[in-house]
Amino acid sequence: MPITLQGRDYITHNELVQAASAAGLQTSTTEIIHLDLEGRTAVVKATISGERGTFEGLGDAMPDNVGRNIAPHFLRMAETRAISRALRLYLGRGDTVAEELNLESAPAKSTPDRWGAFVGWVEKQGWKIETVDRWLVESGFDSARTWPEESRIRFAQEMGDPNHEQRKAFEKWMAAA
Repeated sequence: MPITLQGRDYITHNELVQAASAAGLQTSTTEIIHLDLEGRTAVVKATISGERGTFEGLGDAMPDNVGRNIAPHFLRMAETRAISRALRLYLGRGDTVAEELNLESAPAKSTPDRWGAFVGWVEKQGWKIETVDRWLVESGFDSARTWPEESRIRFAQEMGDPNHEQRKAFEKWMAAA
């Protein structure tokens, strides 16, 4: 399910992986091209091979192009971006992947207090943020308090769909609690 941000739909990395797997993806490898731990900068090359051929993509991450919550994980973000770009080439897609965006630098659509907006959305669903957070932690996720904004947006979209598997799992957990 694409993520809608500021009125535009963005495909997710996970959706690309699923689509490529369905289209005969066979291998995916990555190679660090540049790594500067002090400057927190990484460039990674991904190579994707499958029934459609072999494609490469570069991904970079540095403090200037990732949000503050992603900055400690800059190497993984560079790798994710590289894989996403190679997958887009493999699939013949030109659209931007949600994970490639630095959403923290984008203007907020609702309120400046993004955590407050997320809590408000949770309460509007008739849930308590403490309950949702407890379910997340018990399900093996980090607390939503530590998530970057894009993860909260994705969570809200998935949980807003009564037929989504994550929503069903939450409701089953709530009924058993």
